[in-house]
Amino acid sequence: MGMKISAAIGWGGKKIFSGFNRLFIVVGYAVTFVVLVLFFRRGLPSTPVHVLVLEHHFEAWEQGSHLKNWKASLERALVDPYLRRIVLHLNFDISIADAQVLRGMLVKLKAQGKEVICYAQSVGSLGEIGISGYYLGSCANRFYLASSGHMMLEGMSVERLYFGKFLEALGVRSNFVAQGKYKSGPDGFTRSDMAIQEKK
Repeated sequence: MGMKISAAIGWGGKKIFSGFNRLFIVVGYAVTFVVLVLFFRRGLPSTPVHVLVLEHHFEAWEQGSHLKNWKASLERALVDPYLRRIVLHLNFDISIADAQVLRGMLVKLKAQGKEVICYAQSVGSLGEIGISGYYLGSCANRFYLASSGHMMLEGMSVERLYFGKFLEALGVRSNFVAQGKYKSGPDGFTRSDMAIQEKK
């Protein structure tokens, strides 16, 4: 009788142990499944993200080398797979030729899906950047202006005033020496209309 009881207890213990093993296996698979689901829902580990910031405080004589550095940085940005954003601080005015070159590079970066952001204190004849700087920044996804800044977009046309007849009526005689036929600076005080050379 004692042997039957011990055999029954041994058989029951094996069943219980086997049941716990199966329970642990089921729970382990369930936990693994939940972890995998959460992992793939959140996505794979993020890749490094690069942000290119273009700004420089320079003396007037450094502008040439400064623009050269900007162009070199944008050339490297065109082949950087991790670059996501370019921040451009426009704190100086540039020629329209340089603006066209830099703008073309920024347009290529935008075509690659990269975001371009520009910032300036003020825009216009009384600001840090003129119409060429605004033309460069106009290709950006976003353009920020300082809260205390202003924008004066005069366009590409210029109108001159001529006071020749007015000064003559007042009895004022202007006396200037021009260093060349295309030097039209004094014309505003000596003429009443635009010279042919200035029209050219």
